[in-house]
Amino acid sequence: MARSNLSAEGAFIGASTRVRGRVNGSGDLRVDGRVDGEIVLSQGDLTLGELAQVDATVRADNIHVLGRLEGDVQATGRLSVGAGASVRGNVRANSLTLEDGANFSGQLEAEFDLPSELMKPGSAPARKK
Repeated sequence: MARSNLSAEGAFIGASTRVRGRVNGSGDLRVDGRVDGEIVLSQGDLTLGELAQVDATVRADNIHVLGRLEGDVQATGRLSVGAGASVRGNVRANSLTLEDGANFSGQLEAEFDLPSELMKPGSAPARKK
C-alpha cells in the first residue's frame, strides 16, 4: 500500500493491528488498522487509510480520512474526507473538504467569511462561526 504522504519521520499502524488507549506523538501517522481511544499528534498529519476503523478522539495538524472515523475531531489545518469514507462526530477544523461519495454526520465548528453574494446590501462583513 502506498504511503507517499508520510514523511521520513512518519509512523504506521498496520491493517492487522488494533490499539486500545492513547496514541500520542509528533510527526505524521498513517493508520490502516483499528484504534479505540485517542490519537493526539502535537505536530503532524494523520492519514486514516481505506481499511482504518477508528473510534477515537482525534487531534492533528491535517487529517485525511479514507476509512471510517467515529469521534470528536480537531484539525488545526484541514480535514479531508475521501470518497467512500465516513466521519461521524463533532468536528473543529480550519478547512473541510468532502469528496463526492464521502459521508459526514455531526456538528462542524469552523470560521469562514461568507461570500459577498450571500451578504445583505449595506451590511458589514460577517464572520460565521
